[in-house]
Amino acid sequence: LVDAYKGLKNLNEAVEFINGIIKTNPNNAAARYGLGYVYELQNQWGKGLESLNKAIELNPNFLIAYYSKGKIQRYTGRFQDCLRINRVGLDLAERNHDLEYKRLFLGNIGIVYRNLGKSRKALEYLEQALKIDREIGDRRGEAIRLGNIGNIYRDLGDHPKALTYFKRALGISEEIEDIEDQGIHLSNIGIVYRKLDNLHKALEYYKRALKIARQVGNKRSEGIRLGNIGIVYKRLGDFPRALVYYEQALKIAREIEDRSGEKRHLGNIGVIYRNLGDYAKALEYHKQALEIARELGAKRSQARHLGNIGIVYYELGNYPKALKYFEQSLMIARETEDKEGAGICLGNIGLVLTDSGDFAKAFEFYEQALKIDREIGNRKSQGFVLNGLGNVSFKLGDYSRSVEYYKKALAIGQEIRSPAEVWEAHAGLAAAYEEQGKYEKSFSHYRQAVEEIENVRSLLPTEEFKAGFLESKMEVYEKVIHLLANLHKQQSLKNYDKEAFHYAERARARAFLDILAEARADVRSGIEPEFKQRERSILRKLSRIQTQLRNPNLSAQDWRKLTSGLKRLEDEHEALKREIRRKNPRYANLIYPRPYRLSQVQKQVLDENAALLEFSLGKERSFVWLITKEHSSLHSLPGQDDIERKVEQHLQTISKPVGLTNPFSRHYFLGYELYTMLLGPVIGELEGKSHLIIVPDGILHYLPFETLITQKVNQDEGVNYLLKDYQISYAPSASVLGYLQDEGKKVRRKRLQLLAFGDPSFGRISEMAAARGEENMAVEMELNAEETANQGLYERRGFTFRRLPFSGTEVMEIADLFPPSEKTVYLGERAKEEVVKSEALERFKYIHFATHGIIEQKVPSRSGIVLTLDEDSTEDGFLQVNEIFNLKLDADLVILSACQTGLGRLRKGEGIIGLARAFMYAGAPSVVVSLWNINDHSTASLMKNFYACLKKGSNKT
Repeated sequence: LVDAYKGLKNLNEAVEFINGIIKTNPNNAAARYGLGYVYELQNQWGKGLESLNKAIELNPNFLIAYYSKGKIQRYTGRFQDCLRINRVGLDLAERNHDLEYKRLFLGNIGIVYRNLGKSRKALEYLEQALKIDREIGDRRGEAIRLGNIGNIYRDLGDHPKALTYFKRALGISEEIEDIEDQGIHLSNIGIVYRKLDNLHKALEYYKRALKIARQVGNKRSEGIRLGNIGIVYKRLGDFPRALVYYEQALKIAREIEDRSGEKRHLGNIGVIYRNLGDYAKALEYHKQALEIARELGAKRSQARHLGNIGIVYYELGNYPKALKYFEQSLMIARETEDKEGAGICLGNIGLVLTDSGDFAKAFEFYEQALKIDREIGNRKSQGFVLNGLGNVSFKLGDYSRSVEYYKKALAIGQEIRSPAEVWEAHAGLAAAYEEQGKYEKSFSHYRQAVEEIENVRSLLPTEEFKAGFLESKMEVYEKVIHLLANLHKQQSLKNYDKEAFHYAERARARAFLDILAEARADVRSGIEPEFKQRERSILRKLSRIQTQLRNPNLSAQDWRKLTSGLKRLEDEHEALKREIRRKNPRYANLIYPRPYRLSQVQKQVLDENAALLEFSLGKERSFVWLITKEHSSLHSLPGQDDIERKVEQHLQTISKPVGLTNPFSRHYFLGYELYTMLLGPVIGELEGKSHLIIVPDGILHYLPFETLITQKVNQDEGVNYLLKDYQISYAPSASVLGYLQDEGKKVRRKRLQLLAFGDPSFGRISEMAAARGEENMAVEMELNAEETANQGLYERRGFTFRRLPFSGTEVMEIADLFPPSEKTVYLGERAKEEVVKSEALERFKYIHFATHGIIEQKVPSRSGIVLTLDEDSTEDGFLQVNEIFNLKLDADLVILSACQTGLGRLRKGEGIIGLARAFMYAGAPSVVVSLWNINDHSTASLMKNFYACLKKGSNKT
């Protein structure tokens, strides 16, 4: 009866009909079973178990009820409970000489043992079940058991044998026209083809299987097949598409309470985030997956998730912790006869040992891994291990042998279309050929490695993904720059210095360059209304939570709940942004700008008075390019460690008050020493130039070059800062600067001069403190700028801000410089976030904020400008990065007159991700920011003078 309703796709009517029977006869065991079966088909596991338990209570010999209960327990990952109920059912079937149910229980027990990692025991039960299927002539049962046995052989790494079983099972299902089972066998065949690295064939089978799952309405199978398709796209390097499939699969698993599927999809999503360089998020997903695997007793899954966590710790440079996880993973893989897992673990251990300097042991582990990988046909893992063996040989100085290994890895990577293996092999070959003095060959392979990396990067949809992915590949760009610099030294007329500059630009602020192109193309204007509404809804919810987090009386429990909700909504917003990009054709049709070559910078970016200094920090040596309109040169600098040490010392000195422990003489000495180190090689070529454009790298983003001292200082002499000799400005890259300048040359409509916000109201607590003269009122609730930058605003319960009375003075004095018709000013309570969002910002040439800034190093999207904090406001008072991105500006300049607004998250290659970047995206080609805490009184004076100079026609630098 239930199957008839299922065929009519009307299971709700079946529930209604069966409930009618139960109402008439509550002790009807068959009706209770039927209701449990319907709930099983609807994935309502709790209700299903309740009905089946009642059926068994009414009829302890009701075999089919035991069988269905065991299935639900298996689907929900309760493997030990499933074993127990199936053994009870098996005993009953044997006592009743019921072969049909005996083979069903034997089959279920076999599947559970497989889930528990006990392959041989699983095979024993499944073969008994298959024998009975054939004895009683149950063709469907025979196909199911053949498929189950195929899974065991696949687990054991015998892929040809697994494929034979799956194809036999599919043939029977097609013969008896069982559509749903055909989907299962198609999916299993797809998995084998994936394991054999035939990814396109795997995708073909997966998509056929997914179509059937949707056709028959089997949500659990749909989720599994979506996850499998995601794995293929991940292998092909299409991380965004893989993530889409994984997230769909995870959503289904959670909807139907499929814990086993949930942990699998969580693990897969973790792998994507690891590949994109978001290690914190990767760890979060892997740890959730591991927790579920342990809860379910799924040993093989535990091994996989332990291994994935180990990889993240390896990427973070924590080798002891990585090794610990890899060893735990290997132990379980061997215990559960998981050859594939064991091979992967052995390779990972080899990786850690290589970087730890234990080359002999690393070689041993790689060899063990390679043996297993070849035995089971795991080509991807073979490529990984061969690259590892190449790395060990390289570090031992055996370059010829390393070339052999890298070539083999490259051949496999190209054959199976695995981008990671390909670019790593090219990079390895390049390094080996460089050591052998084969420089042209070396450059060729570096070039191909970069192209492979950038092919994957081009598929990534968001700024975060692009920046994170490229960050972990920076070493390849550094090495090719180093090679080209050496070649330039040997053959100065062959333009190797110019080629090196091009690679520096290809590695510099690329994600930022892309999002600027998106902003100028106005791609967001094509967003469908539904998406806009969803985004507004998420942002409103975020505002509500952020308003609640300001409450100083929050309990620890409420704080945890709110911050957890905040993070969940931020993740939801990121997922929505990816969906918008995927479904908006404007993104697909956008042509992104190419990084500039040196000749373009000379012709299009620089005027006669400007010199551009672009830095590239490297382990052994760093470099600086000096580029003017007429001339260019490349100079070698000390290694990154030396530069970082000097910069850190200098920053500590200039950021602390002068005193006995921090005398002026220390500042003089370090300022001059750093000037000599960074600018000494180029200073002789700057004659006639008045404007320096600095393109920093790494820690140099934090260095105010203005504070460098150009001459040795004697006690009786004044200090000559670099600022006295040159106008100084900064750019994320020469390409970004060029792009922004091009935009600035476009014809603009007439604009008003000034829009300014200052001295916002920070709420009752701040006002009470000011009225009573209590600077330190509610100390536990207050965060100064340094704490905010380092700790994160939302990592403390309750917070407020001191009023900045001189910020109002600052704004009024600046406003006095402009006629009334050319300015709009918002002070005090009127300086609200909703005013900023509702104002026609594109009408103004200069936009000025005089207030507190929030800088979140860990989560840059939370950084923002603090405006009036009003409990009755429609906004939370924090104009944050995501909101700034949605503003429309046409300003020449945005001034952020607040502490540390130039800080943010420093990402290798990309630079500082923070407020300045957001305002540039919104339409401001130039942003004035601060790198440290500033006094609001002195700032007011400085800003008045700054605007006075602007009014007289002075350059904004």
